[in-house]
Amino acid sequence: MGMVILTILKIIGIILLVVLGLILFLLLLVLFVPIRYRIDASKDAEGEQQIHALIKVTWLLHLLNIRFLYPEEAYLRVRIACFTLFRSDQPTKEAASSKKNAAAEKKKESEAKTVKTSKASREAEDTLLATEDVEGSGEQPQAIDEDGWSPIDNTQIKPDEKTEAKLKDAPKNQTGNATHTEMDSEPADAGAEEEKEEAETETDFEESTSKWELLREKILWCIQKLWKLLKNIRYTIQSIYDKIRNIIHHIRYYYRVLQSELFRRTWEKYSKEALCLLKCIAPRKVKGYLHIGMEDPATTGQILGYYGMLYPLIGEHIDVVPDFEHVILEGSLKIRGNITLFQAVRIACTIYFDKDLQKLIRLLKREVA
Repeated sequence: MGMVILTILKIIGIILLVVLGLILFLLLLVLFVPIRYRIDASKDAEGEQQIHALIKVTWLLHLLNIRFLYPEEAYLRVRIACFTLFRSDQPTKEAASSKKNAAAEKKKESEAKTVKTSKASREAEDTLLATEDVEGSGEQPQAIDEDGWSPIDNTQIKPDEKTEAKLKDAPKNQTGNATHTEMDSEPADAGAEEEKEEAETETDFEESTSKWELLREKILWCIQKLWKLLKNIRYTIQSIYDKIRNIIHHIRYYYRVLQSELFRRTWEKYSKEALCLLKCIAPRKVKGYLHIGMEDPATTGQILGYYGMLYPLIGEHIDVVPDFEHVILEGSLKIRGNITLFQAVRIACTIYFDKDLQKLIRLLKREVA
């Protein structure tokens, strides 16, 4: 019984070791097998498609293959082994379903519009028929002249007796009122003149007092505005002074941090790490060619002067051919390189577990006094 248990445990241990070995093997592949990239670009002097570009990224003997072309068949393709995960020139299922839904909605809208137009045309026809019926069977209104006679039925419309009496008594009332107004007009004119003089004096006094009140209010308003302006000037000067003082305080604080031993130590350490990372990312091979000519030969000479300044860095990799007689711009560029993830993971681990860097970050954030 004990031998059976030992053999079972032995088999389980072997299986676990095999699984761990596979995981470790895959991890080492990911970390140490480089990711290779290739960039080819060119520009023609003539032609519709002047710029051509090819970007290709591969890993582990083209097990992972990413390819981008421009402008010929401009698409992005991602493949793992023989399986295509993504291809930009093929529509996705969501895009196809959205197109179908849009087409169905357009059909529904067109059907609704046709139904509305048919209803509107029917209503218009009904209204036209109704108006024609009314015009065919309608009666004309009767006209009446000034004497009350109707030309259609030859009858006279008689006014009421009350209205005739009122019309007869109207001139009498008017003559009586005129006599009374003539008798009362003379004393009324004298009283009206006195009332006018009193009203004029009152209005003159009110106008003079209102002018003085308006002048006093304007003076007070100007004084208040001037006082508020002086207060605002004082507040702005105080705020500017506070801001300048805070800026000077921050400058002094960060100057002390940058002059500290902690910053110097971390700078020396991570400057070397950054250079190492750039070397790992930098392309192994760069080759370029540029044939350039501008409208003004002086501009071409300036570009050639800039190239001379950068010649120690790019002179071995890029050739520049100036043309002082023609306007032309053509060239090509080829870049080859690889990236190993081990260096990036190693630097990330050192940054995460470095106490000096964490302390420096806290100082820069002013979390530590």
